[in-house]
Amino acid sequence: MKFIVSIITLFIIATGALAQQDKQAKAILDQLSKTTKAHKTIVANFTSTAVNKEANMNEVYKGKLWQKGDKYKLEFMDATTFFNGKNKWVYMPDVQEVNLFAVNEAENSDNIFDNPQKVFTIYEEGFKYLYTGEKPFNGQKSHEIELIPTDTKKEYFKIKLYVNKAKTQIVGFKYFAKDGTRVNVTIDSFKVDQKLKNNMFTFDKKEFPDAEIIDMRE
Repeated sequence: MKFIVSIITLFIIATGALAQQDKQAKAILDQLSKTTKAHKTIVANFTSTAVNKEANMNEVYKGKLWQKGDKYKLEFMDATTFFNGKNKWVYMPDVQEVNLFAVNEAENSDNIFDNPQKVFTIYEEGFKYLYTGEKPFNGQKSHEIELIPTDTKKEYFKIKLYVNKAKTQIVGFKYFAKDGTRVNVTIDSFKVDQKLKNNMFTFDKKEFPDAEIIDMRE
């Protein structure tokens, strides 16, 4: 999961142009955040394609995200992540192992797939953003916004975020890592306000009796 980590922003096309935040980009992102936070729950299926020509890598993974408030469950790359707002469990069925992390570790991670909720509000802190026009994405008319991290030590240098023009809904993003890895994530389906039980976001040992829990909390 390391290579697909973290996600977000642009090298600097014109230093002067980024001296102030792009007002059009901010208006779209603010509306995206408002619209997303208005939903009680979100269930999204997505496809992630990671390519690195130098490493001869071309990998495609399907994933699914359930989100309710500050809780989420993520199935991705042969692992299932449970986050109940306090602790995070990463269950790996191939080795029957569960890694348990504290909330601060989940929140502070630089990897979007460590905390997928950040994709909806990632721009709010630590980034400059630039509106680069209307672009088709997965057959949908979308706004393209480039996010550039203000911290140059990040493992990535750019993220392109795509927002459906009509629905103000995220339809995907492209992640540009400094090691040459390019990740393209497409939202295949997006359903909102479905009934999700709170216990689905907590790892239940009874359902996985053979799994060994490794406590990574300090």
